[in-house]
Amino acid sequence: MRTINTRQDVEDLLRDGTAPAALAEHIAEFFRQLEEELADDEEDAFRLDQHGPIVLLEAGDDLRGLNFAGLNSESGDFPRRAVEFVEKLDLVEVQAYRLAAMLDNDFVVTIFTLAGTHDEEAEQWLSEQAQRS
Repeated sequence: MRTINTRQDVEDLLRDGTAPAALAEHIAEFFRQLEEELADDEEDAFRLDQHGPIVLLEAGDDLRGLNFAGLNSESGDFPRRAVEFVEKLDLVEVQAYRLAAMLDNDFVVTIFTLAGTHDEEAEQWLSEQAQRS
């Protein structure tokens, strides 16, 4: 799992190649949009810490085991209470999901994950949630 809070985190993601280029570029553009909307003129460098990070789930990360920033599930079930929506992204080269988990009115964790990297139950849940949103 990678947590993205700063422009440097985005640059590292773009440079290291751990995510497909299309997904990394999409995340970079999303970060730029957030920065444009949320940046405070008094801040030295924009950070997502106070607004909610961007999280990239990597191969092997369990969607049911999210246990950061108040997202957890002791029963091993999906964090259904916090997830506001799931969107399926067709990024030409790859398909991915974007999940928004609202912990309060001012703190939203945005989660990106590649389609097809989870177990069958998780993939089914993601697909169903994306169709509802």
